[in-house]
Amino acid sequence: AVHKYDNENNAPIMDDDNGDDDAVVGECLDSSAFESDQFSMAATTVGYDPYLGRTCTGRIYSGSVAMNDSVMLLRRRDNEDDDTTTTTKSVVEPVIKSNISGLFCNRGVMRTTLDERAVAGDIITLAGVPDSIRVGD
Repeated sequence: AVHKYDNENNAPIMDDDNGDDDAVVGECLDSSAFESDQFSMAATTVGYDPYLGRTCTGRIYSGSVAMNDSVMLLRRRDNEDDDTTTTTKSVVEPVIKSNISGLFCNRGVMRTTLDERAVAGDIITLAGVPDSIRVGD
């Protein structure tokens, strides 16, 4: 929801006839536009489960993923690992291929197995990722 506030009183303005809501909604990207691209997702949380092994959670930016899909971990090289100190950009380099052994989404506090493919825009947890995965990979 988008709300406007009066700067002086910090009170919401209830003027719905100005058309600004349509302008904001028009600027939002539809994640389904990226479903046909290659799978990409950044790990925002990395964890460990005694049964599943290493897990990572993140939002799928593009493409889709399903159980037993082969994925490649692209390592983000930090500046401290780089020999040249003049560059400030992170560089990605392929590290390990892996097969996804678990695909989950969270519903409340419960982790639920996904039977179908997860697509762009979904927030998911993957199992079967390499032990060397880090946040940001």
